[in-house]
Amino acid sequence: MLGRTQKSTIRLAREFSISSFDGILPPGEYAISEDEELIEGISWLAYRRVATFIEVPAIGRTKMSSQMLKIDHDELTAIIEDDACLQAQETIAKSATHASEH
Repeated sequence: MLGRTQKSTIRLAREFSISSFDGILPPGEYAISEDEELIEGISWLAYRRVATFIEVPAIGRTKMSSQMLKIDHDELTAIIEDDACLQAQETIAKSATHASEH
């Protein structure tokens, strides 16, 4: 099967945890890689995701070291959505505080 890897970067404002990592990860930018395989037997090009990975700082290594951890795509989506929701709530709270001061 032919495959490809889609790469992206996410920015998280809050610390988070994932099931494949023992501990809490700090806020920041994280590289995401999604491995996909070509779906054969159809008349157009289509790919299916077969694995998702997140690059995290390596434990016990220098700051420049990192490791790739497999993560369930639904878990990653939930982390991104939770982070966005918390950021939105914080923005609303700050706006309400600012408005009440005037």
